[in-house]
Amino acid sequence: WLPLAEADEPLAHLDSAPRIAVFPSRAGAECVAVIKGSVRGREGVPVRVHSECLFGDAFGSERCQCGPQLQSFLRDVVGATETPCAVLLYLRGHEGKGIGLANKLRAYSLQDGPEQLAEGEANLRLGFRPDCRRYGSARAALRELGVSSVVLYTSNPQKAVGLGSLVAGVVPWESSARRWANTRVPRNSRRSTGLGAATRAYSSTFGAPALLTVGSLATLGAIASRGPRPRTLHQLRAFPETEEERLRLDQEAREGMELHMRRIEELAQKGNTRAAKTAWKWHVRKKIWDYLEDNDLADNPRPVHHRIPNFKGSSEAGARLADLPEFKDASVIKVNPDTPQKAVRIAAMQQQKTLYVPQPRLRTGFFSRLSPGSVPPQRNAWAATPGGMKQLAEPLTLADRTRID
Repeated sequence: WLPLAEADEPLAHLDSAPRIAVFPSRAGAECVAVIKGSVRGREGVPVRVHSECLFGDAFGSERCQCGPQLQSFLRDVVGATETPCAVLLYLRGHEGKGIGLANKLRAYSLQDGPEQLAEGEANLRLGFRPDCRRYGSARAALRELGVSSVVLYTSNPQKAVGLGSLVAGVVPWESSARRWANTRVPRNSRRSTGLGAATRAYSSTFGAPALLTVGSLATLGAIASRGPRPRTLHQLRAFPETEEERLRLDQEAREGMELHMRRIEELAQKGNTRAAKTAWKWHVRKKIWDYLEDNDLADNPRPVHHRIPNFKGSSEAGARLADLPEFKDASVIKVNPDTPQKAVRIAAMQQQKTLYVPQPRLRTGFFSRLSPGSVPPQRNAWAATPGGMKQLAEPLTLADRTRID
């Protein structure tokens, strides 16, 4: 993954010219790295992964904070004399969360229209996923630069997920220019499935949108007075959901899935070949959901549409796994968090297995782990629920290492 070209380039706010390297991308759009100092072999290198935004970065649009966030990172982190090294990764091809410049304008029209759609909903209406961005090129560029680990400056936890095990810490990053964000963004984030939760989490953690600059001791002191600043993904807990919020976000996810399915079917009927390739999956799912409902084959929660169905007999089927030799011989078992597999989670605890459960929306980390003996037998049924898992299990991060039987 060698760079296509490299050169030193003097930039505003910087005393010395940083190195600029252009890396290729499988998607065809380049990844541009602005590199200060020597980063090879360094731990905890300050990094910002910035998605291309023509209107914000170049034209000063007040619809987003992209331009101010970019300039703030260059000025306050890369340009800070106390920062020996830093990397800014500018990812081209990320306009409108990866849907392209023209579609981004179409999405703006939907956001500003009578329905006041959220950004993710507008993308769905246009036939795209809420967020089409990928971060493989950023991860590959950092590997090629020899960076051992990074402290990621971002307000988007999906970027931390995209960089994977390279992330040693996360710093919530907002610019000082928050005029539009304080009025516009909450409306667009209110109903965005998952993506807006980070902003709500930072607000609830710090009491206001976070402003962190390397040289601002007053700001850092104010944040420290409200509690410890998140330094790792485990401490960040990007989605500290209450039970009420969990149910609401689950409902929003189902509504978003339904909206997406309808849009895909509409596009397929109009001859969109890409949509046609996807529509068959939704058609099969709908037939299964309808069959389960029409024949009363599902337990609560009902209706089963746009969720993983809790089919009748799932408890008995899950309990029977306990008799399989493969199950008995395993020491470490991963079970999904869905209701139909609750009996499997209980069986794992009853047989004193180490149980790993992935967490939707990273609500308590990437995985939750229940070790043998950590839950009293009378609480196994509770521990197998989302609420019990949140209360009793140990949250894990990307940095944790494990083995699954």
